[in-house]
Order: sequence, then structure tokens, then C-alpha cells
Amino acid sequence: MFADDTNIFISGCNLENLVLTANNELKEISNWFAANLLSLNAKKTNCILIRNKKNPSDIQLTINNEKNYSSL
Repeated sequence: MFADDTNIFISGCNLENLVLTANNELKEISNWFAANLLSLNAKKTNCILIRNKKNPSDIQLTINNEKNYSSL
């Protein structure tokens, strides 16, 4: 079975809290996908961080126990 793209939007004032929230939500979504016999391809998953600071940040997101690092 194939499905359309899925989007998650998370907002906040603290980058560390955003990463924790994103990882918690990704875990819940992965569990939901598994329970409904769907799959989430971590290699095709991207993240965009929109903020007002110019300095890049390294963040780590985890999908299906795979760690994905992004420099944003």
C-alpha cells in the first residue's frame, strides 16, 4: 500500500525542546504506522528548521531507531 506524503509541524521557542518533542512524535507516528501495517521510509524523510538565527545547528532525529543528523 502506498500513501501520500505526511507532514508534521512543531513549534516552540527552545531548540532542545523542539528536538525532544519531534523525536517523541516520530516515535508515536512510527508506532501508529506499524500498528496499521504501514511503513515510514526514514531515508526519504526530511526536516526543515525555520528560525530567526543565522547560526546553523546540528540536530538529531530518530525514526524507527535510526538516528538521522541534520545540520540546519
